[in-house]
Amino acid sequence: MNKKTTMTYFDVIEACGEAGCPLCRINRRTSESYIDSILYEMVNDPKVRSDFAAARGYCNRHAWMMPQGNGRSLNVALMQKTALAAALEVLDKANYHHTPGHRLRRMFSGTAPSPATRELVAALEPQIDCAVCQREIEMQFLALNALLDHLHDPDMLHAFEQSSGLCLPHFRAALSVVRDEGIYSQLVKLQRTHLERLRDELAEFIRKNDYQHAGEGFGAEGNSWLRAIGIVSGEK
Repeated sequence: MNKKTTMTYFDVIEACGEAGCPLCRINRRTSESYIDSILYEMVNDPKVRSDFAAARGYCNRHAWMMPQGNGRSLNVALMQKTALAAALEVLDKANYHHTPGHRLRRMFSGTAPSPATRELVAALEPQIDCAVCQREIEMQFLALNALLDHLHDPDMLHAFEQSSGLCLPHFRAALSVVRDEGIYSQLVKLQRTHLERLRDELAEFIRKNDYQHAGEGFGAEGNSWLRAIGIVSGEK
């Protein structure tokens, strides 16, 4: 199948039409869709439950996405009960390993586990990666390649020009996989334009916050300080 006809190609173009980094938008949609499918269709799947237990639940960000929807409470409870059962199974086997002379070292070792409890800490850590994070990584790889493979395509080029540009984390990710000098030059040129535009909007926002210009009112630059957080650090 021609790459241009794949869903990811159109996902990127669609995401470019929304505010903020398009790849952050795709990540968000990916995680929401994945969590929906788990909670509404696969909550009783033994492999899903086993992986959830081994991962000690989802990571903080994705765990708090689980309640975001109607009629989820029972299935969230079932999943969390599985994770708690795994933690309790670990505790059933827990033993304190007496290690004299290490108390002061523990006090000054930051968050490193005590030698006496190191095995328990390791067993309570996620044994596999968060499944939603893994799904995001897979989709991000596809989306990055769709963007880079078709950056000279008129539709993709226009969409990216009209977008907010990539956040710095995703821009770094794109630079890490680009293998064509022409695409590299085009990407850097477009990203520079987006960053310069946002910088200028921030400068205008700052200028209008001066009491001498307080009566001018804000235009598009009014929320530039919020958009800048998303571009510098990634969307919320």
